[in-house]
Amino acid sequence: MSQAHQPCPKCGSSDALLINDDGSTKCFSCGEFTPSVSPQKENTPEEFLKGVARAIPQRCLNQETCKKYKYNTGTYKGKEVQIATYRDLDGNPVFQKIRFVEDKQFMIIGKFKPLLYGAHLFKGNNKKLIITEGEIDCLSVSQVINGYPVVSIPNGANNAKAAIKENLEWLERFEEVVLCFDMDEAGRKAVKECAPLFSIGKVKVMSLPLKDPNEMLKAGKIEELYKATWNGAEYRPDGIVSGSELWEEIDKPVCYGLSYPWKKLTELTYGIRTSELIVFGAGTGMGKTEFFKEIEAHLLLEHKQKIGIIHLEEQTRETILGLMSKHSSIKFHLPSAEYTEEQKRKAFDETIGTNRVFIYDSFGTCDLETIKNTIRYMVKGKDCKYVFLDHITALGDGLEDGNNVNQYMRRVVSELANLTRELDFTLFTISHLRKSEGKKPHEEGGRVHLDDLYGAAALKQWASYVFGLERNQQAVDEEIRHTTTLRCLKDRYTGLAAGQTIQIKYNKDTGRLIESEGEYQDITEDDF
Repeated sequence: MSQAHQPCPKCGSSDALLINDDGSTKCFSCGEFTPSVSPQKENTPEEFLKGVARAIPQRCLNQETCKKYKYNTGTYKGKEVQIATYRDLDGNPVFQKIRFVEDKQFMIIGKFKPLLYGAHLFKGNNKKLIITEGEIDCLSVSQVINGYPVVSIPNGANNAKAAIKENLEWLERFEEVVLCFDMDEAGRKAVKECAPLFSIGKVKVMSLPLKDPNEMLKAGKIEELYKATWNGAEYRPDGIVSGSELWEEIDKPVCYGLSYPWKKLTELTYGIRTSELIVFGAGTGMGKTEFFKEIEAHLLLEHKQKIGIIHLEEQTRETILGLMSKHSSIKFHLPSAEYTEEQKRKAFDETIGTNRVFIYDSFGTCDLETIKNTIRYMVKGKDCKYVFLDHITALGDGLEDGNNVNQYMRRVVSELANLTRELDFTLFTISHLRKSEGKKPHEEGGRVHLDDLYGAAALKQWASYVFGLERNQQAVDEEIRHTTTLRCLKDRYTGLAAGQTIQIKYNKDTGRLIESEGEYQDITEDDF
């Protein structure tokens, strides 16, 4: 059936071209006549559409390009269609992908196989190959570069990996493979899925300012498209960077992190940095949570930071009153405390009321995935750079077999440590201690070793800092009973703080933990 009032690719007229039944064309504006192109005779399944190769003006594709790939135009049930015939490497037709021009819908004739469109055309040049996301893009790139092989995947970015895997042996013949998928989320995902299938160093990724090659062609950005085929970036997995790109990063000054509440600890550790896992280990009743609250209040009040609090064995009311107590040096949590309503309100407004404190209010929940999701929300949803988990040992509660406990705690520690790096935040957590055998009990001031902590093997590998808290709760002398030795068991940053100790005293009147005057201690006796 002839088609009148079509656009002319020669003179640009929008409606002067007549397409005759045999495929020949005549423009009544410029007079250009194009003879018909007889379809090549070949053994094709009877149900396959024939069609003829001709220019597709609305896509800026010329007849020569369509003829090369036998991207034909025809009709199906009275509707204009474009016909892409997929062939095996010997050139035998396998199936057809039919595109309806009017509504851009697709259908398949024949038995679909994950072939690459146009692959049968290229048997000699094995230097460089370009893979696009669709037939139109394949034609667009081929028309512009007019040289190196160009093929396309058969059924979209979501299925690109399957097509690449099916044709990998043929693809590996090429020295270089350029992935030219659409510049959208699906295309980027396809690159990440397909690139690792190839030999290392073979893949390059094309980047375009517009969505796809045909958009570039229609916009007249032919030179940019041509250059893009040669300027593809070498694919490398996420997380790998070239050393030559890192000067700006290392040219930044090395600075202290945020301070701890205790000057000597800040000096030993160079402060609190993000992307670190910091662990405190201590026996029962050693005041671990008090240490946490001291650090929480310091970050909140001194550094104006947002903090996330997950105290699994403490009611939310206790957590809030504890922070208020650190703020005002008043024991709001005790019935004997004396204070005015004004003092209490001020303490609340300047701690919890700042909207910089986010507390996980679900007493006793110990599911790892729940905790991870909570942390992720605090960090990404509420911008908390410092999160406190009291305590990590609770996540392994209920496991009785020692081997299962060790294996599970390794998973807990590794996943939480990786989370700090992924989200760039600091996670403070507490670990309980195993019962000491043949040594002075931890509750009587026995020295804490790294192996005493639950999940010690994983902590050795993943934690940035591990601190042990040592205090003799049974001492007759009140000053000894209220003095804690904070011992650094691991220092990944410099290693210099490992083995150093700091004396922290509890002021029973204010409820504050104050650093003792004097020099660092380096105590090595096992039973101290």
